[in-house]
Amino acid sequence: LRVDLRELIDAVRRHIRIVIAAVVVAALIAGLYVFTRNETRPADKFRAVANLQIPAQAAERKQPQPAVVAPTNMPPKLLRNPTAVALSGRVREQTLSESGVPRNDASVILGAALSDTGDIVTLTVTSAEADATNKLIGNYVQAFQDARRAVSAQSIQGGQQGLQEELKRLQSSLSAVESQV
Repeated sequence: LRVDLRELIDAVRRHIRIVIAAVVVAALIAGLYVFTRNETRPADKFRAVANLQIPAQAAERKQPQPAVVAPTNMPPKLLRNPTAVALSGRVREQTLSESGVPRNDASVILGAALSDTGDIVTLTVTSAEADATNKLIGNYVQAFQDARRAVSAQSIQGGQQGLQEELKRLQSSLSAVESQV
């Protein structure tokens, strides 16, 4: 059973109405499928990003240097893992509460990343509403800065307490020496 091209063309010419009807029916079925399928689009997500420059420890000679080198008297806690501070529960809670977003809202995603030189923290907010996202990023930056200030204040208070204890010890030593004289 061999059919050459000429016989196939003759068969299509003889049954042209059937061929046209089959093509039209196939196009209609494809069109109906495209317009009537129940494809649900995921909810829109809006993303806001803020880059914050922070002091970082000086790098070794072969590595790129940070834009802002931390002074030697800077509390070491401020230099350790700023992304952990940004992703802490306290920062998230403050960000959401100041933005008027419920605490358990899972549609809000907060993210943080540190640059290779360690001097730029990238804070990211992803949310389902554009206005809320813009408000959240501002509050996220503020909450992160407040958390860093709190760490700095704790370090300063710890240093002050240590100095006060040293002062008391020296004063008691001075009193002991004065009583002997």
